[in-house]
Amino acid sequence: MEVGVPKYLYHYTNLENLALILKNRTIRLNPLNNVDDMDEEKFANFSSMAKYTFISSWTSEEKESIPFWSMYAGGMKGVRIRLRTIPFKKYKWKKMENKYIDFNTPFYLPQDFAMNQKNFYVMPLFMDLFLIRVLYSDDPRQLYPMLATDYGNRLEMETGLIGKYKRKEWEFQSEWRYKIVCMPVSINDLGDPEKIRECIDKIHSGINLPFRYIDLCIEDEAFEEMEIMSGPKMGEGNKILLEQVVRAYCPSAKVISSNLKIR
Repeated sequence: MEVGVPKYLYHYTNLENLALILKNRTIRLNPLNNVDDMDEEKFANFSSMAKYTFISSWTSEEKESIPFWSMYAGGMKGVRIRLRTIPFKKYKWKKMENKYIDFNTPFYLPQDFAMNQKNFYVMPLFMDLFLIRVLYSDDPRQLYPMLATDYGNRLEMETGLIGKYKRKEWEFQSEWRYKIVCMPVSINDLGDPEKIRECIDKIHSGINLPFRYIDLCIEDEAFEEMEIMSGPKMGEGNKILLEQVVRAYCPSAKVISSNLKIR
């Protein structure tokens, strides 16, 4: 984990999404090509990799953000969640002979999901690639990086560059991301030049993965210490619904109100 990682991260969302987070005890990662900044799905090459990169966006900014409330929390009627920075359940993986996996790495997905499919695998979740701080730039080489070098029977992919940079206009977000990259090839086929060639062709063609999102389970201790802030324009009816949802699924959560007074 890089130096300067904050203790807590914050996520703005609507009341419906909060209910799903609390009921399922999960945080959902969606494809990078679904984010609001359309520039993020553009790269100098292998642009379709945005489809195979799943993220959840948070901010390290403790101070309330009026743009965040407006853009991501249902017109200021939603909520802001605070969780510890790494809140996810860890899984033990059965060791196996595989040079592509570091079994000393934390695993936030079950092994059977990450590896048992014949047509994709989840790349090892090294912490410096799983949790990233977004950097802001006007340099086109950073905004649209060269992601990979195709050697025909070998593909060198710079996955660390995916989703790392955004334009400076987004700097107000102070964004941190959880990121998981999936590849459309079985991990057992990574040493097979013919299979790698097929993988490269699949990436270029944008073949679909067998899932549209990835849900990460929140560990019990992190879940129970969650803080939920109601938006500055949340009505009394929705505050009642918020109280009921929290009471039903996470009664230990701390519920507070926004300090902003906005008509």
